[in-house]
Amino acid sequence: MALDHDGFIEEMESVSEPNSFQHRLPVELSFILALLGWIIIGSTLNVVIFNSFPLKLATSEWQLSLIGALLNSSFALLVGLTMIVFAQCLIAEDQTLKNWQLLASRFAVCLPYCWF
Repeated sequence: MALDHDGFIEEMESVSEPNSFQHRLPVELSFILALLGWIIIGSTLNVVIFNSFPLKLATSEWQLSLIGALLNSSFALLVGLTMIVFAQCLIAEDQTLKNWQLLASRFAVCLPYCWF
């Protein structure tokens, strides 16, 4: 396997430039924050959904356990949504993060209506 000497030198020069590192750090950090936010939201919703089964709408014990699960999960959902919005604030021009932020914003608006 032959090493491309010229390509290696170009890569090392681009990495050594301070602007290159400063530009890549917010991009990588924003995607990591957004991904962690979605993981937190998904795992929290997973817990809430599985706590609601089996459906026993008429029993007060089931209703109280579901209300407790929703109240316990509200902080984690808020943290996940905040991470997604903050990730979009780091890089405002990225279309993927804009779409994720828009979806998270719509989810945040619809969530209280679904719970009550």
